[in-house]
Amino acid sequence: MSSRACELSIVLATYNRRDVVLATLHRLYGLGDEVRGAEIIVVDNASTDGTAGAIAQRFPAACMPLKQNLGACAKALAADIARGELVVFLDDDSYPRPGTLTAMRAHLDRDPKLGAVRCHAHLPDGRRECCAFPNVFIGCGVGFRRTALAAAGGLDRTLFMQAEEYDLSFRLIHAGFDVRTCDDLHVDHLK
Repeated sequence: MSSRACELSIVLATYNRRDVVLATLHRLYGLGDEVRGAEIIVVDNASTDGTAGAIAQRFPAACMPLKQNLGACAKALAADIARGELVVFLDDDSYPRPGTLTAMRAHLDRDPKLGAVRCHAHLPDGRRECCAFPNVFIGCGVGFRRTALAAAGGLDRTLFMQAEEYDLSFRLIHAGFDVRTCDDLHVDHLK
């Protein structure tokens, strides 16, 4: 990866879900212009199903193979090296709908206090996935201003999964940034 900055970094973590993450990457690259020039980083949590090799064979995404499973918080390792001004977290089975990444950029460009923009997460049965608290993001579809993510200290690597969303949302707010759900941002989450 180049040290040169880019506009968009997409980060996701996976563990032994080769076919799922390959389908997600296929959908991401299918967004065309929205991801042109983007940096896509997959953190492979010590998968034993050939995930890293399959990604390398099929996609230009960078794959960070780990020696142990660090859970969803493994995204922190990729976020630390991400070069994008907009850093998007997805799950290995979630993907943005067309127009979502462009709209994320526009929201962040318009409001310098906005640290994170959260997507509406749509489940296969038509229901929506949501948090118990307002202004808390869901890790399957959120975009961060890179400087806000750094100012809040990023994901806590001592957590494995789930609590990291609340923890980072509260730290962003404490650092003076807004965390907002936007009506024009949507991800599909296979869950």
